[in-house]
Amino acid sequence: MSFGHGQSSTFYTGFENNDESLFSFVSPDSVKYTMQNFRPQYAAGISGRALDLSEDASLRRPVVLGDNYTMTKDSLDDLSAQIWVRTKTNAPVGTIILGNVGGEEVDGKGWAIYSRPNGSWGVRLNDGRKTIEYEPTDRQTINDGSWHHLAFTLDRDKEEVWFYYDGKNVGIYQINSLGSLESTFGTTIGGSDSYWEYGTSGQWTAFNGYVDEVRIQAVKWNAEQISHEYAKYRNPDFVPVLNSPIRVMTWNIWHGGRRFGKHVGLNRVIETIRDARPDVVGLIETYGSGEIIADSLGYYYYLISSNLSIMSRFPIKETIQAFQPFNFGGAVLDAGNGKEIVMLDTWLYHLPRYSINVREGKFSVDELIEGERDTRFAQLQAILKGVEAKKFKEETPVFFVGDFNSGSHLDWTENTKELHYGYVVEWPVSKRVIDAGFKDSFRSIHIDALQSPGVTWTPIAANSTNLYGLRDRIDYIYYRGPLKPIESRVIDYHPVMFPSDHAAVISVFEWQSKLTQK
Repeated sequence: MSFGHGQSSTFYTGFENNDESLFSFVSPDSVKYTMQNFRPQYAAGISGRALDLSEDASLRRPVVLGDNYTMTKDSLDDLSAQIWVRTKTNAPVGTIILGNVGGEEVDGKGWAIYSRPNGSWGVRLNDGRKTIEYEPTDRQTINDGSWHHLAFTLDRDKEEVWFYYDGKNVGIYQINSLGSLESTFGTTIGGSDSYWEYGTSGQWTAFNGYVDEVRIQAVKWNAEQISHEYAKYRNPDFVPVLNSPIRVMTWNIWHGGRRFGKHVGLNRVIETIRDARPDVVGLIETYGSGEIIADSLGYYYYLISSNLSIMSRFPIKETIQAFQPFNFGGAVLDAGNGKEIVMLDTWLYHLPRYSINVREGKFSVDELIEGERDTRFAQLQAILKGVEAKKFKEETPVFFVGDFNSGSHLDWTENTKELHYGYVVEWPVSKRVIDAGFKDSFRSIHIDALQSPGVTWTPIAANSTNLYGLRDRIDYIYYRGPLKPIESRVIDYHPVMFPSDHAAVISVFEWQSKLTQK
């Protein structure tokens, strides 16, 4: 972001004594309406005074910053914005709070922090071609009568946007070549640069509350800076510290978990994850449900792509990018006391569908292996090349989880061939992961694949069928580092109806010192 006419790339106001210079006023001899004689009103702020846009103010007038603070056409710089807001308890909300989007609705090109009818908030970035939108649940309320800190920061180098609520990073989205956020409207505090006709001074779309401590900068802020801004006025929330075994979960939730109902299915996903009590989750087929799941469970959240996401009880320190975000992404988690955890989430291509081919006996073992080479195995090779380039420390636990859409060479053995229509297959994907120094957590606990097959594809089918093919284990939690698995199980039950065509997997690990690691 840059500001026109040679202005600074930073804007700040706390609405103190001299800030009426932000407003333009009608000259006395041209006044047509009584309200044009009014001046902006103020109330007690988070610090000093705040701009009063509540129902108590006779003039609810947003601040339009105008040309001096409008993004230029070639603006592809970083962008960060923060604002403190308060409403009366249960005040009706649903308008723009800060941004350069015009009109009554949050649409069109530009950026906006806005309030939502459910009492929460949101952020929308639109370059005229694509839209990035963060919309949490009403757990992130802003209309409860208390002051709340809202912020986001756009990092052009990593192509990410980080969202913050009350000093806490609540979401990270990859933006994938988001263009300029310039619009034809002026950047506006407390509403939108629209509906100013007939002397209404923008009150039609004004935010129903109070705003204070507004800052907009053409730089990226980090989590520490946001926390510092919040801590100026409020005590930050307690940050969890790992003091027990690590619970890791992976789950393909099937089209956002909504196949059995837009709301009902999603609620079943949330209930299943809550009951499993994971510290960190790698989701597949997130598809628009991630912020709802994460917010409902109180997790930190990284949306890697429409497909993949990571949710964690621990703050996300850093994101990891390698290969294509639809297939892979990762995060470094802050486990407290100087400890870090690396979580890698993946989805490998679903074709060729070996489970159908095996059941129908169409291919030889060599043909099955060869079928993996140009799809899943090629993707895995690229992913592991990117992972190895990160050079994680030996003392850092690394989890590599997800839907690999392939069987395991640890399962398809001579001892288990009766489960696999007589096939014994050295599946190249699982072998390559093991060769990279990872271990299979489920098979480490359940050594006998005949007694404990650990089927994750698919709970929908009671047995192998023409429709679903061979039932098999294709979802994994791999690990490496100073870890000892102490539990691993498949989750394929919900008391009413399990909401996915994949079972979930959860594994529990002890974090060991390097000397005691086995």
